[in-house]
Amino acid sequence: MQRNILLLVLVVSAFFVSGCTSGGELFKQSVQRTAPKSQKQNTGKSFAPVSQEFIDPYGTVLTTTDGKPLYTFTNDMDGESTCYDECSIVWPPLLVSYPEEVGGMYRTTQRTDGLLQVTYNGQPLYTYTPDMPYKVTGDGKNGEWSVVVVE
Repeated sequence: MQRNILLLVLVVSAFFVSGCTSGGELFKQSVQRTAPKSQKQNTGKSFAPVSQEFIDPYGTVLTTTDGKPLYTFTNDMDGESTCYDECSIVWPPLLVSYPEEVGGMYRTTQRTDGLLQVTYNGQPLYTYTPDMPYKVTGDGKNGEWSVVVVE
């Protein structure tokens, strides 16, 4: 019985030791697969966590991947966001963790809070908290917010 337990302990120990070595390599490989910088930069295509959806009566509108319309703010200047504090609660910025998550017509701008906000044609992008997927309710709000219509 003690011999079986000893054998089991040795087998389990060997499994964990080999798992630690190969696990580190697998982790490195998975990180490289999730953020292949050189591949994304060389495609020449536009990409971001954004979709294009037809929303009547606007036409083709930029949305989040779950269908919430995206907006620009007229007070933003030179690609810099000016929507913070209470503004960013009602108008949350579209954020990414790494600049490599976007390309083409999409870029990022670093906000004063250190977060990276997605821009489209140089304009920071936002959602509008009351919006539901595929419903535009913030266009023209206070004369400062515009839904992004793709021409």
